[in-house]
Amino acid sequence: VAAISHAAGDPLSNPVPLAIAASLERGATHPIARAVINTAAGLEGLPEVTVSGFKVVAGAGVEGFVRGFGSDGPARLARFGSVEWAAEIAGGPERAAAIRLRVAERSSEGHITAVLVVQDAAEAAA
Repeated sequence: VAAISHAAGDPLSNPVPLAIAASLERGATHPIARAVINTAAGLEGLPEVTVSGFKVVAGAGVEGFVRGFGSDGPARLARFGSVEWAAEIAGGPERAAAIRLRVAERSSEGHITAVLVVQDAAEAAA
């Protein structure tokens, strides 16, 4: 894995997901982490994201509480990793199913290795 691609094509069409994923992957050494970090390093204008409570979940991905990226609200749980695992925080079974469906649809266009899910601000405040 040398680089990542954004679902919309241009990573800067919405730089927030890449900034969050790169912040979560900072310090990791696996190939996906390196690809995310290398992609982010080559771009200017990514919003600043701070991560607390970082942890690696073996075989699933990474997670942490993220802040920044233009939001003054509470820290929000973010997961970057396998679709099934990341979708668990999507806000209920319907939203998780919608994420899995969207990834399945996009997978037919190319191979999706990982997905980023960030908890809704309302759920993070609860």
